[in-house]
Amino acid sequence: MAFELVDLDRPDTRMKIIFVRHGEPDYRELEERSYIGFGIDLAPLSEMGRSKSRN
Repeated sequence: MAFELVDLDRPDTRMKIIFVRHGEPDYRELEERSYIGFGIDLAPLSEMGRSKSRN
């Protein structure tokens, strides 16, 4: 994904806003591998998280 600066004062400027919903993670796999710190953010979604993300 590329990012660039845009002039928001120009009348023809358009903006795309993307909303991302975070699902429920399953930390068990990462705990088994002893992930710590920012690595914990890599947890896959739990079954409940996958189900909620579809709705």
